Amino acid sequence: MKNTYQEVISIVPASQAQMEDLKLQKTLARLEAYARLMDDLVLVPGTNFRFGIDPLLGVVPLVGNVLGLIFALYPLFEALRWHAPVFLMLRLILNLGIDFLMGLIPWIGILSDALWKGNLKNALLLRKYLIDRSSRILK
Repeated sequence: MKNTYQEVISIVPASQAQMEDLKLQKTLARLEAYARLMDDLVLVPGTNFRFGIDPLLGVVPLVGNVLGLIFALYPLFEALRWHAPVFLMLRLILNLGIDFLMGLIPWIGILSDALWKGNLKNALLLRKYLIDRSSRILK
């Protein structure tokens, strides 16, 4: 039995929605892995304090901070890819700037990288936007 044109058209949006949802799930998984690696990888024994590679990069003066900044651009690129609003991108850039500038201060920068967790903040901001966007699209 052949499908009519209307039946075929009604199938396509569901398929596109499923593809969009799959793309979203992959992006969210990458963001989570990125945030964990940068800011939440290691648990300090006997505490609830966690840190990632971002404060470790800060041990190498300037070069480590520049590398941290390059890695920290990832959520911004994802925001651009998902056409996030300008206000969200400005918040991401502000968090990047604060993280980078605090990281330039010798020794205090390492501590601030471990406490500020700018990468985690940016990943969570973008995650919230993507989930809200997805729920609006699927309604």
